[in-house]
Amino acid sequence: AVGIKIRDSSLKIDLTIIKNENLTEVGQCAFPSCTSLTCIRLDEGIGFSGNSIFYNCTSLEKVDYLGTFAQWCENNFSNPTANPLYYAKHLYIKGEEIKGDVVIPSDAEAVGQYVFANAEEFTSVTIDGNVKTVAPDAFYNCSSLKTLVIKDGVLKVSSECLYGCSSLTSLTLPYIGESLTATIGSLGAFFGKE
Repeated sequence: AVGIKIRDSSLKIDLTIIKNENLTEVGQCAFPSCTSLTCIRLDEGIGFSGNSIFYNCTSLEKVDYLGTFAQWCENNFSNPTANPLYYAKHLYIKGEEIKGDVVIPSDAEAVGQYVFANAEEFTSVTIDGNVKTVAPDAFYNCSSLKTLVIKDGVLKVSSECLYGCSSLTSLTLPYIGESLTATIGSLGAFFGKE
């Protein structure tokens, strides 16, 4: 695991974390109140464990993941402040910002918990039918998200995946059958049934 504590706000730190045999994950409270951290680049395959990894890193402006977008989608964070995106609000994959009309790619098996927490540049998201699950709080506080389309084939969508999506005006769900309690995971939660 890695950790750093620098609170001199006059410094601007652009940090890259490279995975190797000794460093495979960023752990709990690794960067508490590191207000000098403005950009973080994360090597593909870097894992995250524990709460509040980036707690109070209020100067973060950019998260650049060096793996694929599908790999980023599959990350799970234990709470919003474990994800650097919570403060940065801008996600880049290999230097390219993910914004506007976003498509969760077919090679992602899941959309992880808090994986897009506070991503403010998403206006619409389409989840490919090859994605099997959408975790709780996947789109936590995506306040610019207006449209979510979930394609046929997605098996489980958490009833809390859209918490804080205050601009959402359109939700397209796959056909789940005649019964609101169809055996398609927790998709029935959108209809008030679990």
